[in-house]
Amino acid sequence: MKSLLEWAHEYAALGWRVIPVAKGGKHPSLAGWGDLATTNPDCVESWWGPGGAYEGNGIGVVLGAESGIWAIDIESPDACVLRFDDRVAASVTPSGGRHYIFPWPDNDQGPVGLETLGPGVESHGEGRLLVLPPTVVPSGQYEWASEFEVPA
Repeated sequence: MKSLLEWAHEYAALGWRVIPVAKGGKHPSLAGWGDLATTNPDCVESWWGPGGAYEGNGIGVVLGAESGIWAIDIESPDACVLRFDDRVAASVTPSGGRHYIFPWPDNDQGPVGLETLGPGVESHGEGRLLVLPPTVVPSGQYEWASEFEVPA
């Protein structure tokens, strides 16, 4: 089982701008998090590494063009039924919802901020924070729905 540090390095290596989230929570640990999110391995190490400033904190990613991804958040299994092909990364939230992660569009016209698509269904785009596995909150742990693969 990979550690938070190993996961943070893996996400950063993908170009995903990571940021620590508060232990047991879903909010960023740092003020100015949108500007401080990083792909720098030294910074990742100083945050999540042994004795790091945020060792044991969860992992978030700042969505948008710089990270190259956006997401659809389905709050509960009953909110919506969607089918995506296997090229879409999906994480399961502690409440049983899903985060579907998509590559940023080639035309750079991805979603901005938060948009409600229907009851319990939201798109998260430019500038939004998405909590990533294996972050733990009081209601449980974020997990990948299947073997983690980068969305193509």
